[in-house]
Amino acid sequence: MESVLTKELATSRSNPVLSEKVHSWIIIGETAEGKTFRPSTWAERLCELLIVFHDNGSFHYHHDLRPVNFNGHHAIRVDHALKSDKPLVWEQVMSFARMYDLQMVEYVSPWHEFLRNVLPDTKQHWDEITNADALEEF
Repeated sequence: MESVLTKELATSRSNPVLSEKVHSWIIIGETAEGKTFRPSTWAERLCELLIVFHDNGSFHYHHDLRPVNFNGHHAIRVDHALKSDKPLVWEQVMSFARMYDLQMVEYVSPWHEFLRNVLPDTKQHWDEITNADALEEF
């Protein structure tokens, strides 16, 4: 369930104010002082806020909030859509990151950036494409 991201695709920011280009935030399990955040399952636990269970007993993480691996660190990807779709969950996740002084970086998917440039005037089409499952995985 974990994905690997590279620092080259992310730009550091300390304040979660979304610019138009930002697709996601990555909250990294490392404090501002460089200490690893514990417990090691914190990302999965936090993502359980929006976990989806199936009748057969399996589950999957919500596409707007999922655990990832960022340069060897446990992390979570928080999609910008969470802020408007589920504002209480957004606030809880961001408060958690602030309370424990976790590092945060903006992430812009190369696919989303490409499509934004190819289809700049078709907002509705853009919204449909960015919600496609094929583009959700890093």
